[in-house]
Amino acid sequence: MASNQKSNQSVQTLAEIRAQLAQNNGAVRNRRKLEQTDKNRAGKLKDIAKRLKAGEHVQNRMLQTWLTAEEFAEIVTGWELEKNYRADVFDKPDAVVKYEALIKRADFLYNKADALSQNGKKSNMNAADTAYERALEHLQEQLSLNADLHGWFDRDLNFGHGSMLGLDPDSVPRCVTSRSINRQVGQAHEKRTIGDIKRQVVQKALDDLIFEVTETNGQSPKLKSLLALPENDFGF
Repeated sequence: MASNQKSNQSVQTLAEIRAQLAQNNGAVRNRRKLEQTDKNRAGKLKDIAKRLKAGEHVQNRMLQTWLTAEEFAEIVTGWELEKNYRADVFDKPDAVVKYEALIKRADFLYNKADALSQNGKKSNMNAADTAYERALEHLQEQLSLNADLHGWFDRDLNFGHGSMLGLDPDSVPRCVTSRSINRQVGQAHEKRTIGDIKRQVVQKALDDLIFEVTETNGQSPKLKSLLALPENDFGF
């Protein structure tokens, strides 16, 4: 009996598993019973999403055919916001530019000392510590003059008791435009192409078509991603 139960569980569709996760978190995300017209639209949206994911160009005329007016407007709005973001990047405040220069110098000294130490040679990490400290002092001073600078960094800029900031590459704030491997993932705005924005809107439209849209409170981003429409499981 236990063996049969295990076998039945193993053949659950991804959609069923996600539905259970939704219920367990107080969410209501029931699958719609689609008429043939909506099934056809879902199939078209899925094909468009796959093409966009593959980097293919999809004309606006096709998107307007299969998206609602509101959904297509999201593409226009999203692209305008992206262009505005890019314009802001080129107008980086002088205080941020100077901070990045100080951090670049500190990183160089740290990596140099670390490499010498790894090779069993005498190193001077104190120089790197001093450079990081100088950069943080500059940042703290500039923040006291302009609180809007917080938005340029990848983490909470707390210099008080319990601060997570420190004198090493992982513990200093990084500008959201930085390509450093030490920048905190998920805290920064990632550059998006018009194709990225189209794909996100199409995928959301597909998800909303297949599932009933119900507002829920307290649903984590991780759960939302689990509830996203499966790649190949429509449950028709």
